[in-house]
Amino acid sequence: MRQGHLGPGSPGNGPDAFLLPLGDWKTKVARLLHCLFYIKAYLVKQVGEFFQMLHKPCDNNILKALELAEQMILLAQKGDEEREDSGCGILYGVLLDSGFKLRELARRERENHMKKGWWKECEKDVEKTGNRFE
Repeated sequence: MRQGHLGPGSPGNGPDAFLLPLGDWKTKVARLLHCLFYIKAYLVKQVGEFFQMLHKPCDNNILKALELAEQMILLAQKGDEEREDSGCGILYGVLLDSGFKLRELARRERENHMKKGWWKECEKDVEKTGNRFE
């Protein structure tokens, strides 16, 4: 095998490729890029597994339901302040009640997930929600 070859089974493969004696600058660059590829692949795999553990789809959906409830409550309050007739008052009253009900249900479900050990809260969840749902 010629020096600088980075094929399967060659000593230039893997993250330790940069530790081998090097030839010209093209070989050095090729080995460095090859090494960076392995490091990137490893990190992507590790980070992906980490975030899958933290962010289960059902937990993300509960967070979205909490966000939606907050938006419903805010819209109902704003709409009630800006309304011009009683029909709008009924609409925003129903929206406000629905927002409070949705928020309560989502909070309860989040608590159930926490008790079961399913909920994996992380700093991003707290930053995203701003603790508005407590």
